[in-house]
Amino acid sequence: MGYAFDAATALTKLDEDRFAAVLDEQWHIGGWLHGGYLLAVTGLAALAGDPHPDLLAVSANFLHTPKPGPAEVVIDRGRTGRRIGYVRAVLRQADQDILDAIITTGTLTSDEPVWSEQSIVDLPDPDECIPVPEQTPTGASVGIAAILDARMARMPWLSGRPHGAPEIRSWLRFRDGRDPDSMSLAFFADALPPVTFAQGRFGWVPTVHLSVLVRARPAPGWCRVRTRGGLEAGGFLDEEVQVWDSAGRLVAHGHQLAASPR
Repeated sequence: MGYAFDAATALTKLDEDRFAAVLDEQWHIGGWLHGGYLLAVTGLAALAGDPHPDLLAVSANFLHTPKPGPAEVVIDRGRTGRRIGYVRAVLRQADQDILDAIITTGTLTSDEPVWSEQSIVDLPDPDECIPVPEQTPTGASVGIAAILDARMARMPWLSGRPHGAPEIRSWLRFRDGRDPDSMSLAFFADALPPVTFAQGRFGWVPTVHLSVLVRARPAPGWCRVRTRGGLEAGGFLDEEVQVWDSAGRLVAHGHQLAASPR
């Protein structure tokens, strides 16, 4: 099967355990390649040749900042069973580890949940929301704005009036009409601005660790995303994210540890 990120990676199999990739410069914010995009590149290599078609879970440490251009993904496959498989995938560039991920593979369904403690986030219609601009409040270019159609709920900070609550709500989809899949949900989980923007703090917030659980195969169309801050202390902050598909199902959720704004 094809994935939403196939065209963005130029992934080439070198041998059973190594893949060459080309990191696309378009997937950046302020010149820094987007962490969710790097996670998707690594996940695609993990799924290539795996008997299971979907990403079920990923836990990744971001070790260094890469540059656009050639890179390599090294795969170490663990136990693979009938329902799930385990893969360690390391994204490397110029003999330096960029991202180190533990990935669980499996087969997603579109079944309705047996139960859920998460209520779908309330959002106005996409046409009533504000498109993410092509520049951050500090003037940094948002390259992924040409790829990702993100429309945020109107909140005071978007008009220059920080409201203090570290929360952002938005609709997300790809501009070219491609449907979301398990790999794009890992990207969506990291696609919104840092929650510190809602507090009027617009510095760079680099991802240190990101964990995402993908719970169902998403329906075509818009996804709803909410990120909320948990705790900021000691120079680091954490965010919680939920992603719902167009059918109103919670299809992914996760946590991120990031450095405080620089």
